[in-house]
Order: sequence, then C-alpha cells, then structure tokens
Amino acid sequence: MAQPERRHLPREVEPPIRKIVDEIHTFTGLWTPGGVCRIRAYDQDPPIIIATELPENQSTPIHLMSPYLYPEVVRTLFPYHFSEAVPIGWIDHELPGKDTPRHGYELVVFDSYQPRVTRDTHPPRVRVGNSNHSTLTKRFVTQVLEHDPEREDEAERIVLQHKRRLAHDL
Repeated sequence: MAQPERRHLPREVEPPIRKIVDEIHTFTGLWTPGGVCRIRAYDQDPPIIIATELPENQSTPIHLMSPYLYPEVVRTLFPYHFSEAVPIGWIDHELPGKDTPRHGYELVVFDSYQPRVTRDTHPPRVRVGNSNHSTLTKRFVTQVLEHDPEREDEAERIVLQHKRRLAHDL
C-alpha cells in the first residue's frame, strides 16, 4: 500500500514584536524627586514593558521603584489592563556604569498586581505588591522580543541622523 504524499506547508512568518511606546518617564522616588527612566512597551499579549534606568536619574533606583512605577505606567498606557487576568510583563533594565552592582535585565514579578494606596511614602501613593527580581540574559530578552532592543536603538539613531542630513540638505 502506497504511503500518502507528505507536503510541507510554509510556516506563517510573523513580524517581530512591535514597539508601541518609547518615552521618558519622570517620577518622584521614595524620598526625593528627580527620578527618570525610559519606558518601552511592546505589542504582545499581554504587553511587555521595559523600564531602563537612565544615568540622569537622581532619585531612587528603578529596581526599588518597580512596585510604584508599574501602576503609574500601566494606568497611563494600558488603563483597561488592571481588570485583565494576566498581568503586563515588567522588565527592569539597568545600564552598566552606574554605582550599583546590578546591571542587565531582570524580570519583575509582584506578589499582588492589585493597586493599593500606601502610606509608607510621603505623600501617600499607589503601588502593587512586593517585587521579586529574576535575572534575564540579553539573549533571552532578544528571543522574547524577536529582536535586540539595544540594536533597535542603534537603528533608530541611524534613521534620525539620516533624516537630519536630508532636512539640512533641503
């Protein structure tokens, strides 16, 4: 009896995960103002947010601010999402060269994603539960996003330089 012919259908190729937000977020730290970080959000289900510590940050480091930054950022970018069963992914990204032994990417998981007002800061503010940080390799982050987020910055700089040159030549 003849075996049926097997045909291999081409796999559907999906584009890399699209970045939908790339902005600077200012915040008041636990004790002082002057906090600043970069927020990048990626179109995933659920969305993924990368919060990058910037050298200009004069306040509390983002790895300590994650429980406070999460509700601030999610409320602004995805206000409907607090009612969703699956929380938005949060990754802290510390750049090398700061006065901290931490650098690289860390997945942040909270013991509760329910926003609540806390009085352990002045003035009182909204936060989620306590955070648990797990180190992620750059390779893993690149695989999840389907591209290197640091190379994405290089490509954006090159495009911007090219646009500036074109504008200058006109």
